[in-house]
Amino acid sequence: MWLKTPLVKARTNGRVVNPETGKTAQVVLLPLSSGGSGSQASLGTMQALGADLTDLPEVEVFAL
Repeated sequence: MWLKTPLVKARTNGRVVNPETGKTAQVVLLPLSSGGSGSQASLGTMQALGADLTDLPEVEVFAL
C-alpha cells in the first residue's frame, strides 16, 4: 500500500490514519512533486482506511 504526498522528499515508511473511521494503514510514503494538490492513495490504502472509493477523506500522515 502506498500514499503519494508532497509531505515527503524521499520514499519512506509511514502510517496513515482516517480520523472519521479510526482505521489506520501502514504504507510506503512516496514523494509527489505537485505541492498543494493533496495526496494520492492506492486502492488498498483506501480500503484499509474504510473509505469509499468515491470519497475524498482527510487523513493524518505520519512518517515512521
